[in-house]
Amino acid sequence: MDILLGIDVGTSSVKTVAVDLRGRVVAESQRNYTLKHPQPGWAELHPHEWWDQTIDAVREVVNSVLAREARLQVLGLGLTGQMHSLVLLDANGSPVRPAITWLDSRARSVLSALTEKLAAAGFLERIKNQPAPGLTVSMLVWLARHEPEVLERAKTLLLPKDYIRYRLTGELVSDFTDASSTLLFDTLSRTWFGEAAELLGIPTHLFPPLRDTYAPGSAVRPEVLGLPSAHPEIPVATGCSDQQAAALTTGVILPGAVQLMLGTGAQVLAPVDTTELDTIRTLNFFAHHYGWIVQGSVQNAGSALSWAMKALGADWDEVAAVTSIPTAKDDPYFLPYLSGERTPIMDPNATGAWVRLRPDVERTDLLRTCMEGIVFGITDAVEAVLDVLRWQGPLEIRVSGGGIRLRSYVQMICDALGQPLSILSEANATGIGAAMLGGVAGRQFRDLDDGFAALGARVEDSLAPDAERHQQLGERRAALRPIREAYLHAGR
Repeated sequence: MDILLGIDVGTSSVKTVAVDLRGRVVAESQRNYTLKHPQPGWAELHPHEWWDQTIDAVREVVNSVLAREARLQVLGLGLTGQMHSLVLLDANGSPVRPAITWLDSRARSVLSALTEKLAAAGFLERIKNQPAPGLTVSMLVWLARHEPEVLERAKTLLLPKDYIRYRLTGELVSDFTDASSTLLFDTLSRTWFGEAAELLGIPTHLFPPLRDTYAPGSAVRPEVLGLPSAHPEIPVATGCSDQQAAALTTGVILPGAVQLMLGTGAQVLAPVDTTELDTIRTLNFFAHHYGWIVQGSVQNAGSALSWAMKALGADWDEVAAVTSIPTAKDDPYFLPYLSGERTPIMDPNATGAWVRLRPDVERTDLLRTCMEGIVFGITDAVEAVLDVLRWQGPLEIRVSGGGIRLRSYVQMICDALGQPLSILSEANATGIGAAMLGGVAGRQFRDLDDGFAALGARVEDSLAPDAERHQQLGERRAALRPIREAYLHAGR
């Protein structure tokens, strides 16, 4: 059997997937790890933990296939992973401290001064993104202030998937998508932004060389993956950020489609071929495989629902049932910002709430309006991206991720938007996208379009909006906006 391997270094687990050249998933594995919280608001993990769990997951996949097949050849390997999380290596290639992940909020204390410096120098127009606590630049500025000895020892900056590639191949490189997510990247010229780094006191020698996501680099020895030493060395692609990997599987590679991923958070991504767009502070503008993307990042989607289900003692059947029932005009409203928010508001200090509670409000009302509040946040993010695009002509919205299992949830998003949605086959979109990059690096595919034709997800269902519910939800959204603004600014 000829296969491609994809590795996805996520926030709470690493996933490995093996696919054949027709797009069939032949084996999968997942290994969990637990973030460490040495102080309130901190979220760290030692990079060795990523490596140990990754290599175990890869070998499990390889052994699973070998147990069924007389012959196995891995034709390529690709990587993807969480954005923003910070790995610093010393001159010997060893981590100088635990990795600081994107969930970490310690950099709130430096955010104001950091943003003012970049704005005063006119650099935000070239970065085209707004600093936030969990972004790489913010964490580096915090380290420069509070742990300067760490930066003195550090020689290379990597992101999680880069560290795994380094351990596999010995190469210290990154790609354009992950580099752009650090906010130390000149988005207009697609290069590291040395002037911004120097302004902020960040050593520019930390920046690794950049390559295209699909470019081949050094190969990995077969025995590292648990393969016989007689197996040929395996080509390894540079890799990319997780949302850009998912876009390979969903086919959102060039302008003309929008990707909506529903998971713990919700991510809205649309490719663009120009930097001449009026982006707004609640959206991100990152590099894509070709060109760039406009991205809206909703932090509180599945995570907010999980919290409410636990607090209210609800199960999935009940959630599905109440979501199918329209909210009433005088129902309470739910603000889902349990862990701050990026889109539709950029406020790391925002908190969640039910507002306009009355004595006759019941538990099912709280559960239903919780889902509504989450849907409104996603709807706002999608509309913000669409407003920036100013796309002329039909624009397909392709939906994937674990959230598609709850079809009433997706239908509610469809009704709130008032636009059709294409539901893709549920799959490990990020892992398969990484495997696709490995296929291009290993010359199994001519390019990314060829890779999508072989491995890409297919539309399994299409949803149309209900006009009556679209109007009802539109009225509720309009009424919520002044309530949200009043709540968010209370006590400021």
